[in-house]
Amino acid sequence: MKHVWIVADSHFTSMDFPEVRDFYQARDERLKDGQSNAVQNWHDNFLRFLKRVKNERPDRVVDLGDCINNGTSGELEYYREVVNKTDVPFLHVPGNHDVGEGPDPDRIRQYEKCFGEPHWAFDLEAFRLIGVNTSCLWKSSDELIRRELDWLIKAVTDARDKPIMVFMHVPLFRKHADEENSFHVIDKPLRHEIIEILSAASAVHVYAGHTHYFEEPEHTTLAMTIVPGTLSHYRDWRPGFLKVKLHDDIKHEIEWL
Repeated sequence: MKHVWIVADSHFTSMDFPEVRDFYQARDERLKDGQSNAVQNWHDNFLRFLKRVKNERPDRVVDLGDCINNGTSGELEYYREVVNKTDVPFLHVPGNHDVGEGPDPDRIRQYEKCFGEPHWAFDLEAFRLIGVNTSCLWKSSDELIRRELDWLIKAVTDARDKPIMVFMHVPLFRKHADEENSFHVIDKPLRHEIIEILSAASAVHVYAGHTHYFEEPEHTTLAMTIVPGTLSHYRDWRPGFLKVKLHDDIKHEIEWL
């Protein structure tokens, strides 16, 4: 049996970074006046998560993106420093806070310098794990979209009959596959094209982040779980992560922080 933990939307940062402090003081009077400790809570919650990783030692941790908040090189280096101390392998797919909406070429290069390719595929026991770069599928150019879709087709084809776990930042949908386009999901008709690609596999479970909420929308040909962020109880977000057990099938349970 293999254990894979899934974390999303930690927005890990620190007010010790001048650029982060200046950003929040300019946009949020509550932070400027010392009335909110949201950023500190995000920081502390992720460190609490990492403490559990270090103590319980899953085989892999997959970070679904928005691992940092402001997309700075300092944040990325700080994130990598604390994650490396767990001595547990982490896999990453980028979120919009990591590489921008588009994505931004400079921030993509910065991200790849820390984590390598923003998409990946490999086998773990009898399962295929696929990390999709939704920054190329969301608010992006036709060329980048086509390139990522071609890569995904090959990754799914190479799985042959293996069950597939797909990891992405932006969900395909939140309620149903025909819901309206919004900031929180992949746009139609691209959404349906991705679903068709994934539905060619023998079994698929998609894990996404981005919304900060735990959601399990239903679909006829694939399972999907939207993983909550590890952010604090800011607004009505409830921080948590998923523990997945891979044996004869895929079983997951939610853990709240």
